[in-house]
Amino acid sequence: DLGLAGLPVLMILNKADAADPEQLAALCASTGGIPVSALKREGLQDLMVKIEQGLWREGHGDLRPAWQTAAPADA
Repeated sequence: DLGLAGLPVLMILNKADAADPEQLAALCASTGGIPVSALKREGLQDLMVKIEQGLWREGHGDLRPAWQTAAPADA
């Protein structure tokens, strides 16, 4: 067990430029996903904002997995 169950998750919808706009909108609405198109350079700013919000959200605590925060066995 890597202790990742409590970490926040972002659903990234890559290659959004290739998707049908209506289907993409429905998928974003149902999953909370963030559409990104590297080809058209769209959605990258939204992605960065979401990452920043997730990392720096007040009171969230330590985002490292449990295996990185566990005390050494010889301590």
